[in-house]
Amino acid sequence: MKEWRAAWHTAKKEKKTRAVTALVTESQLSFAFDSGLNPSREVLCALAVVGNINLLCYATGKGCFVDESVCAAAAGAGQMDTVKHLREEGCVWVAGIAEAACEGGHLELLR
Repeated sequence: MKEWRAAWHTAKKEKKTRAVTALVTESQLSFAFDSGLNPSREVLCALAVVGNINLLCYATGKGCFVDESVCAAAAGAGQMDTVKHLREEGCVWVAGIAEAACEGGHLELLR
């Protein structure tokens, strides 16, 4: 954890959102928010791409707003369970989500 925190503090702001990966834990994400990471759509999109539903829920509780771009990020990455979860939570299906799934080669999401 100390290595992760040291890396966080030395990273440039634009790279911090990209630090949200499949390996991030809730405590690391909490630290990131406490250290100035903006609870933004970009954070949710990064979590959606890796399919981390638990952290998506945590981030929305910290003020991140879910919109169709988050669902499109999940669809483009082939994260079926994440897309289903977002839809169950009220995310509206728009053409951009289907386009993202097609561009990512995940046609199974359209069935």
